[in-house]
Amino acid sequence: MARLGDVSMLPESLSKRLLRLFQFMDRNGDGVVEYEADLVEVAQRIAQRKFPATTSDYQELFDLLTRTYDWENSRRDLNRDGKVTPEEFLEGHRRLAKLMAAFPAEGVAFIAKSAGGFFDILDLDGDGYLVLADVQAYADAYCKGGDWVATNFTHLLASGVAAGAATPEAPAEGMSKAQFLELVRQFWFEPEDNLPGSQLFGPSPEREE
Repeated sequence: MARLGDVSMLPESLSKRLLRLFQFMDRNGDGVVEYEADLVEVAQRIAQRKFPATTSDYQELFDLLTRTYDWENSRRDLNRDGKVTPEEFLEGHRRLAKLMAAFPAEGVAFIAKSAGGFFDILDLDGDGYLVLADVQAYADAYCKGGDWVATNFTHLLASGVAAGAATPEAPAEGMSKAQFLELVRQFWFEPEDNLPGSQLFGPSPEREE
C-alpha cells in the first residue's frame, strides 16, 4: 500500500479529493469556508437531530461541535481573516500530512479519537453502525443532500473495507466504526484513487465519466 512520502507537496489525487471536500463544506457556495456562515448551522442541525433543542444534552453537543468547527477552521485560516480559501485548505492538510508521516501511530490514534467521536454523534440509535439516514442527515446539514448520497453509501458498503465479523445486531445496510475509520484514513492520507476511501465524499469527476 502506498504511503505519503515527500509531503512538501500533496499528490494531485489528494489535492483533487480535498477540493471536493472543501466544496462540500462550503455550505453557501461562496468559495470560502467561514465559521459563522457555513459551520454554525451545521452544528445546530446535527445536534438537533440527536437531542431536542431545549435540552441540556443538545446544548452540550452543540457547544462541542461549534468549538471543534471553530478550532478546525482557525487552524486552516492561515492569514487570520476568518475565511478559509481552497489554497489554505490544501496547505492546512499538507501540514497535517507532514505530521502524520512523521508520527504515524499518533496519527492513527488521532483519527480514531476525532473521527470515531464524530461517528458516535452521527450514529443516531447508538448501535455502532451508520445507516443511510445518518449519512443523508450529515449531507443535508451542509445543503449537499441528493441521490448521490445513497449511491455513494451503497458503493462504500460494497467495498467491504475492514468490515469485520457480522453480528446479529448489525443492520443489513450499515457501516461499522472500523469501516468508517479506515475509509477516513484512506481519504485523508492515501494518494491512490482506486481505494474505496478516496470516494468518501463522492467519486472524482474522472471516475464519473
